[in-house]
Amino acid sequence: YRAVKNLVSLTLGFFTLALLVSLTWVALFLSKQVTVPIQALAEGTREVSRGNFEHRVDVETRDELGMLVQSFNNMTAQLADSRHQIDDFTRNLQVALQEIERRRKLLETVLESIPTGVISLNSEGRVVNINGAAFRIFGNSARDARTLPDVVGDEAGEEFQLLLRRALRLGTISSAVELRVGGRVTHTAVTVSALGASGTNSGYVVVVDDLTD
Repeated sequence: YRAVKNLVSLTLGFFTLALLVSLTWVALFLSKQVTVPIQALAEGTREVSRGNFEHRVDVETRDELGMLVQSFNNMTAQLADSRHQIDDFTRNLQVALQEIERRRKLLETVLESIPTGVISLNSEGRVVNINGAAFRIFGNSARDARTLPDVVGDEAGEEFQLLLRRALRLGTISSAVELRVGGRVTHTAVTVSALGASGTNSGYVVVVDDLTD
């Protein structure tokens, strides 16, 4: 009887141990199915935070975590596409800015090389830029000019203001203007062009040809 009892106890102990081992293995297996995707997602999140939008979570699972992994990969793919688009836009913008700067320098070179005075004004009639020929016509005092009357003098300023108003209506207007600069009379041909569409005012370009000679 004692031998049978010991055998039964040993058998029950064996089955109990086997059951515990099985339950432990199942628990570890199930926990691994959860922890591995979560760890992979956490690592993926760290990679994305570092700016690595090419990172993908390579974990195969078919439950809700699998949907989460797929959503994460879709999100990183969209972020990578957006980053590429931003990089392309930045490169194109840099090229455009370089081209604008090249054209600006070319325009400045052309304006400084022509014998015709050119004065650019903003929409409020304030001086934006004057080329070298205009300084030769109006004198070095024009370098500190802020408005058109400061450049051409108060006497001719009213006539120039009239030309600005007419140019705003017509787009471009030309007129012969007699100036008194440095105690001498200067005969000029003035052309004023309004910038922008008809009726709008984004500025003016005043071109002055010295016809005195």
